[in-house]
Amino acid sequence: LINDVLDANNILDQSISLNSQNNNILEMLKEIITVFEAYINTKNIKFIYDYKTVNDREILCDRIKFYKIIVNILSNAVKYTNAKGTIEFTVNELSNDKDVINYEFIVKDNGKGMSTDTLNNICQAYYVEDKTNSDSHGLGMSIVKNLIELMNGQLNIISSKNKGTEYNVRLSFKQYKLDSK
Repeated sequence: LINDVLDANNILDQSISLNSQNNNILEMLKEIITVFEAYINTKNIKFIYDYKTVNDREILCDRIKFYKIIVNILSNAVKYTNAKGTIEFTVNELSNDKDVINYEFIVKDNGKGMSTDTLNNICQAYYVEDKTNSDSHGLGMSIVKNLIELMNGQLNIISSKNKGTEYNVRLSFKQYKLDSK
């Protein structure tokens, strides 16, 4: 919680910046999936992932901020999906040129979903739909949205109460080349 508050304050103060370094996109995805697969299995939730369209390549990316985005969204899916539910994590490599690779990260669950009011406010700092839920402090999606914007990306959320939620994140990364530093 303390780290989230500090992150939120830094984002609001615009004192946060990207620390882009050479990272392998497939290695990052496999690390995230390995951690979440073990965690999700303890919750008796079916976890389906697909990153077949992603090529094995080096990109310039702030690994910590990228992880924070994807991990927060996957954590929300786990938190709001009941046992025997399903979470799908799909990564698509979209159009790219020789220098920039475009990706789409989709997390879809069949959990409790969100009301229209929650959907409209979910990215506001300290917004919590269920005030009795002590697991939520209302900073996660605010931080996610701001980090995505810092990375010049896009976030789209579709949700229906009692049917589930789909998060769609689009991010572009420069392809790493030895002379790209």
